[in-house]
Parts: sequence; structure tokens; C-alpha cells
Amino acid sequence: MNEYEKKERERPKPTLVTSAVIAHDGKYLLVRDDKFNFWRPPGGRVEWGETLEDTLRREMKEELGTEIQIIRTIGFGEDFAYHQTLDHKTHRVIFYFLCRAKNPILGYGDEGAGNARMKWVSRDEFLKETDMEPAFKDMMRRFDIRNILRMHENTERAEKFMTKHPLSSRVKESYFYHVRGVRKFAVLLCKFYNADIEIIEIASILHDIGADAGSKEHAEKSAEMAVPVLEKMDISEDKKERILSCIRHHSLYTPAENLEEQIIQDADSLSFFDGFWKLYLEERMIKKKRNKKEAISDTKEKLRVMEDKVRTDEGRRILAELINKTQNDLEEYAKGKL
Repeated sequence: MNEYEKKERERPKPTLVTSAVIAHDGKYLLVRDDKFNFWRPPGGRVEWGETLEDTLRREMKEELGTEIQIIRTIGFGEDFAYHQTLDHKTHRVIFYFLCRAKNPILGYGDEGAGNARMKWVSRDEFLKETDMEPAFKDMMRRFDIRNILRMHENTERAEKFMTKHPLSSRVKESYFYHVRGVRKFAVLLCKFYNADIEIIEIASILHDIGADAGSKEHAEKSAEMAVPVLEKMDISEDKKERILSCIRHHSLYTPAENLEEQIIQDADSLSFFDGFWKLYLEERMIKKKRNKKEAISDTKEKLRVMEDKVRTDEGRRILAELINKTQNDLEEYAKGKL
């Protein structure tokens, strides 16, 4: 090893860290211990060979005793914070992720850190905490975190309403599967066409909440039921109207009038081809008392109508990838092989 290589190995390097902004019922988790003299989202150092996400999952299991769902990347920040335990200044680059805990968080404890404590705070308290980790403050200068958290709280409110109001006319698991599928394809199309993600996500979650009203009336009923949900959200009046318009225009009976509405229509159809057709078929037999042959016939007709509803170029491209497998699987199902 030459002198240059030796110096390079000995030269201090920044530490890569991941942290979880854990959200629950409009509150956010902050932790504190003797390592650093400030409040911070929980997290830890990335080990060799770990991805950022793997690190985050490991750290949350170790520090909080919980598994997490990673919702999205928020951003990154850096600081030169003083490590109290090691008694020296650090250079940390921290990636922050918006997360949801899968299990109740009963306490916080980090190896080698004394005086560990935690608190749940509102969004405003979270963003205005004066004694906050410097890297987090740095991230706030780089990214619009207030808007990211606001949008998450709105979509979370929509999710809670949808899951707490299952439909009597649908099998619950089938209904939830469909909504998840619509949301998945709506987000894909939204990103491709650079549409408004908040409008698209909330509309996709709430689009069928009034489905008990029947096929021709359910879109209008869903919009009617969505009004009080939207009123509780931190969202502009213009966006509320655009969300309601997407919901009103998602069905077969109301043509889409703009890109946002067409995205929801396309996603509604694509979900059907992405496995939902089988749940729909079985639901026809359970809820509508149709025999297998009749239910298969109903499903084939539904697929034909749904295919015609997809209008965006990217939606048609995705449909082309799904349609052959769907038709083959339906034939196999009819033969009792699936």
C-alpha cells in the first residue's frame, strides 16, 4: 500500500444515515437520547451491503420494535453534528423516508444511548421544532416537506374513510383489491403524464365509495359521499372540485372531460385486467347468485366494455401487456384449470 492509499483509508469520510418520518393519525414521531443533543426522527447508519430501505427496516426493528411500511422518499439533508457519546463532530448525510408503523410503538431505545425518550407531535409542531436535528432543517431548505406531509395526511384520511365504509353490494376483499389496483395504475399514469398526484390519489381511493347505489348512479353517489371527507382535508377548493369531477366521471356512463378524469377511467379499467376480473366473477356468483357459466359470460362482457374505456396512449400500452394473459386465464378458469 502506497502513501496515497494509506492516507485515503485513514481520511475521515461522511456517514450515510437513513431516518424514518413515522406518521400516525396526523402525528409524527420524534426521538432523543444522549448521543445527540436534539430531537430527530429515528434512524441509523447504513452498513456495508445494505440498501437505504433495508437499513431503515433494521433500525426501526432494533430501536422501536416495529416493522414499517415505507411510503415514499422525502429527501435528504446533511449536518456536522456533535456526537456526545463519541465526543467528536460527525459529518452525516441523512436520507429521510415517510413511513407507517405496522405495529404499535411502545417505546424507543438505541444501543449505547442513555436517557432515551420519544414524543408524538402534530405536523406544525414537527416542522417548527426549534431543537431539531440540523440535517432535518437542512432538508427543509431543500424540499417542500410541509406539502409532502399535508398530502400524506389527506390521502390517509381518504384511506381510512374507504376502509371503514365497506360496501354491502361487494365482497370486502374484492372491493379493497380493486381500489388498490385503481390507485396503483392511476399513480403510474399520473407520473407518466405529470398530472396532479394529490387529485389522482384521493380520487382513486374514493371513486367507488357509493357503489351500493348501482352501476349507473354510483359515480354521482360516490362524489356526494366524498364531499364531507374532502371538507376535513387541508386542500384547496379548486382541488376539491377537481377530485369530485374525477369521481363523477370515472364510470362507463360519463365521458371524461380532461386528462385527470381520463386517468381515473383508465386506471379503473386496468385494475379489472390486473387480476380483479377473477374476484368480480366470483362476486357475481356470490352476490348475484349467477351460476359459473353466467358469471363467466358477465365477466367477458365486462372485460370488453372496460377495454373500450381505456383512452390514453400509455393506458393502452399497459392494457396490451395485460389483456392476453387475462383472456388466457379466463379460458383456463372456464375449463376448471385455474
